[in-house]
Amino acid sequence: MFIKSKSYELGIAEMLMARQANNIRTRTLKPYGLSSVEWFVLGLIQSRSAEGGIRVTDIANILDVQTTYITATLNALRAKGYVDSLRDQSDARVRLLIITKTGSAAVATIEEQLRKAIEQSLKGRVTAEQFESYVHVLEELSRDDHNKTA
Repeated sequence: MFIKSKSYELGIAEMLMARQANNIRTRTLKPYGLSSVEWFVLGLIQSRSAEGGIRVTDIANILDVQTTYITATLNALRAKGYVDSLRDQSDARVRLLIITKTGSAAVATIEEQLRKAIEQSLKGRVTAEQFESYVHVLEELSRDDHNKTA
């Protein structure tokens, strides 16, 4: 077995790290009136806008939630003027979500502030390489391909 830590120790460490990350994100997003989920969705839309946009169902699949949950989040982002939608050129029934100029400017500002806040919290605790390894492991483990049942 390659896992040397006890499972409850891993669970505690995961919980505490998630709490710390959430606290940083919440403090940084508060002046913008955004929740963490709104930030995640806004980031996904920003990253896919150059490709023509992203469907609501794609966002729901990525976040592993129901489309109705994403719809409520999108309503809040639309009200702030951060996102818009357009018809898919290949299928007029499909709406693609895109970032607005206001949304793009907000993403750039918030991303910079969040990165600074995260770096400040990590300063002297981990190296850049350790943090990148941590992110890589999170990304690998979040790909739930191995655990899905047919």
